[in-house]
Amino acid sequence: MKTLNFFLYFTVILSVLSCTIEKNVDFKKYSILTTPIEIGEFYNIKVDTSGSSESAFVKKWKDGHFDLTYTYDSPESDKYSPLYYSIEISKSNSEKEANRKFDLIKKIILRPRSSTSNETVIEYDSIILSGDQNFYAVRNWNGEPNGVLFLYRKKNIVYTLKSSGYFKNDHTFIKNLVEPKLITLENFRLKN
Repeated sequence: MKTLNFFLYFTVILSVLSCTIEKNVDFKKYSILTTPIEIGEFYNIKVDTSGSSESAFVKKWKDGHFDLTYTYDSPESDKYSPLYYSIEISKSNSEKEANRKFDLIKKIILRPRSSTSNETVIEYDSIILSGDQNFYAVRNWNGEPNGVLFLYRKKNIVYTLKSSGYFKNDHTFIKNLVEPKLITLENFRLKN
């Protein structure tokens, strides 16, 4: 156990030292990101469009792979519908590496919830038809649809979407709004 803890600690330290982090990234440059404005229009809900609920950063590793992370986390208020929405786009150096990352994220998503949790995850395997690998599940809270867990891999790039707060269980959000943007995911590049 001590060896495993040391290994994990060493891996985290090595990862931090071997990457650079660029904060306050202009996420509006990336049309592949579905934003709360689009979600608000799609579901006809009020979302914070001021930009204060949004953030983005990039991690770049010395070996060439990177992660772009975009997050929207609306403040709890009477003015806006509660919504947490996060997208991560990770470019690995090989398809094999990306495949391993995809499998690891999926295992984390599907790990058993505690018996006291009110959240359940229901996987749907026939909704998404494109990509080299994909995983789609609806998060339920107290038996009601509450969000989405979505993984999508094309070649050496993995796209991860997590949301909670608002969702209708008809799957059109993923099929009609998100998936069409991912057709050229394998060509995704960071912008200066």
